[in-house]
Amino acid sequence: MPAWLLDFGDAMEWITPIALLLWIAQYSVLAPWWSQFTGTWQVILALVIVAIYIPSLMAVADPAGYAHFAQAQWYQWLALCIVTASAVAAVGLIAKWESVRRLRKRTGRALLPAEMAARIRELDAEVASLRERLGEVNELNETEPCGG
Repeated sequence: MPAWLLDFGDAMEWITPIALLLWIAQYSVLAPWWSQFTGTWQVILALVIVAIYIPSLMAVADPAGYAHFAQAQWYQWLALCIVTASAVAAVGLIAKWESVRRLRKRTGRALLPAEMAARIRELDAEVASLRERLGEVNELNETEPCGG
């Protein structure tokens, strides 16, 4: 593999977590994500993704020392904690979305995405029907003389 491609990969490895941290900062300025379910989980998942990059960033930062610290017990604990956090975050997200879905269905407060899509299709059909009727009315009005 060409050296420039490896350098490109290393650069992307640094850019991704930095971009995610910048996104969290931007999101924090633009919206109070901490007060809403979706925003909170987006930030949690972004932080988990950043954490997943830590071991590989350590290897990129110090390739010669990687073999040494990759065998160290603290590094293995770090890796274990990162993958555990990512699993907990993913399963937690699934559980939370399911509880929100059940709450919405039980209370009828909001439509589920599939129900929204079905309702949108119904409304689109109704709009098309009304436009068709309006077209018929306009055609009748154009053919009738003024004043009846």
